Amino acid sequence: MLRNYQKSACRFAWDRPQCYLALEPGLGKTLVSLTLIKYLQLPTLVVAPKLVATTTWPEEIKKWISELSYSVISGNPKQRNKAVETDSLIHLTNYENLKWLIENHPWKWKMVIFDEVTKMKTNGSRVKAFIKVRDKCERIVGLSGTPAVNSLESLFFQYKCIDGGATFGKFITHFRNDYFINHGFDFPDWKIRPGGEAAILEAVRPTMITMKAKDYLPELPSVVTTRRMFELSPKAKIQYKEFEKEQVIEALDIIATTGASKNIKLRQLTAGFVYDEGGVAHLQGKDKIEALKNILEEIGDEQVLIFYWHKAEAELLKDIASPLNIDRWNKGELQYMMTNPASTAHGLNLQLSGAHHIIYFTLPYDGELYIQSIGRLLRSGNKATTIFVHQLVAKGTVDNHVAKMLEKKMAQHQRLMR
Repeated sequence: MLRNYQKSACRFAWDRPQCYLALEPGLGKTLVSLTLIKYLQLPTLVVAPKLVATTTWPEEIKKWISELSYSVISGNPKQRNKAVETDSLIHLTNYENLKWLIENHPWKWKMVIFDEVTKMKTNGSRVKAFIKVRDKCERIVGLSGTPAVNSLESLFFQYKCIDGGATFGKFITHFRNDYFINHGFDFPDWKIRPGGEAAILEAVRPTMITMKAKDYLPELPSVVTTRRMFELSPKAKIQYKEFEKEQVIEALDIIATTGASKNIKLRQLTAGFVYDEGGVAHLQGKDKIEALKNILEEIGDEQVLIFYWHKAEAELLKDIASPLNIDRWNKGELQYMMTNPASTAHGLNLQLSGAHHIIYFTLPYDGELYIQSIGRLLRSGNKATTIFVHQLVAKGTVDNHVAKMLEKKMAQHQRLMR
């Protein structure tokens, strides 16, 4: 049942009570984890993104090791309480419920598997809650195909959850001082110090196994990425340049008070809308929509997965693409489907119809979401030979900056996955 590389990953986890399985999307992290659960027979809590916990894991259990009993902790409090009380070997829950679970139920799990442990990368309430019960676990396994795409600094709290500080210590300040230099003044700006990246990679080596999909699945489609440039209309270009300079849209009483808010508004303008201070979206143009239509016409009679970022973009796209429906998509019943990578980038199987076109209506800044969202099609079982990734980029705008930043983040990811 397991491929040789999956057996290697399983043995790695078997030999280490705390470990990180950094297997790129499509390599079967769930199956490796289920095999580990089957042979260890420890009461296990799996924490995953919501759709992955409620849909992907149950499907994978039924497909691969159906004798494993499981319960999904989801729904309203009454439903969640009932699910917790079941005598199942595996309990599945989402990250949003983790703090509630810890605060409302006695801890009874001997093993915890964090599917997409990058959700534990900041010192938020769920991390603080888990640290209090961490020592009650015999085994902790972190899973992710994108451990630190955006910043190596994000490894600290992931590892604190996994090994309690054995790798990087218990305090983020010490970690930063060891591996980074603060280039900021009023606001911290931590940049990796010379030799810091190599030192971090060496520190995680004993407990992290990394696997690239292309090294173990030669049958996977190749990926061809194209930056699809388009021109803003003269009117839209003038508006963009004026806001870039003045940070004000007087007609809508919109003012960007910080560099970050200015950047967000500029990205909205390239998409064809802008939010006012009350959160109302105002249509500004259809240049990007028209560019999208041109690409769809060029692609022809093929399925296309479209990723958007802002909610207002979903409104712009609603006459073109259908909302997320995994079953109909995999059956080939939807030609164009739109979704947000923030909600669907992790764990979902969207490859079964052989779809091989992805369009980013707006690129995410987050490199993890970018790689993981491509991984929804770049998976074992997709019979396509090539995945075509189309990046919609308005010439001379912030879109270009985002695309270049993603290139740098992907390069860092490749170095970590070595």
